[in-house]
Amino acid sequence: MAKNKRCSTGIPNLDKKLGGGFPPGPRTILVSGGCGTGKTTFGVQFVYKGIVDYKEPGILINFEQNISQLKEDMLNFGFDLQKLEDENMLRIYDRSSAEEGKHDMISFLIEKAREIDAKRIVIDSMQTLEYLLGSEIQFTIASTCDALKRAGLTTLILAESRTDEIDISKDVESYIVDGVIILSIHEALDTRKLIIRKMRGTAHTLKPMEMRICENGIEVD
Repeated sequence: MAKNKRCSTGIPNLDKKLGGGFPPGPRTILVSGGCGTGKTTFGVQFVYKGIVDYKEPGILINFEQNISQLKEDMLNFGFDLQKLEDENMLRIYDRSSAEEGKHDMISFLIEKAREIDAKRIVIDSMQTLEYLLGSEIQFTIASTCDALKRAGLTTLILAESRTDEIDISKDVESYIVDGVIILSIHEALDTRKLIIRKMRGTAHTLKPMEMRICENGIEVD
């Protein structure tokens, strides 16, 4: 991915809100939200659209869900992950396969990315990444983000909200990463919201955006 080229989020209207996508140069973005807010769909859509629309191979690390079930669920949006795997444009790793890299997760991720010349990587989720990285989490996440950027990878890290509050700015991860996107649900109104809480290198709105999970994936107004 060229350093002066923006990276599409895979969601057209969100790209418009960001001036064409995530800012130029490899970035690390934290996508945070509670259960059922659409984090995994967001991550898969980012990788899938990157491959299909821009020919940018991707890595998906999913520690939270059975991979066969994930592939079946994503077919509901037309995201055929198995086809992309068969074409060697996508690699998917679950908790068991990532255990081999537990003692040197940075090298593991970069090695797997280089095997297919990946440009995008999604780590689902932060909580399991913390387990794999060990106790010095602040330093290790920072070094992981830096290493992935040096390797030319735009990285999405998905994280379960640790509190019911929408503002996670006090969490160390929000200072380390280049951007923070927060997903939320309003059960009483039967609506979902997306907020760009932070995005270095580009102007953006702070206003909540209406978000829907439709037959083609995530859409925002």
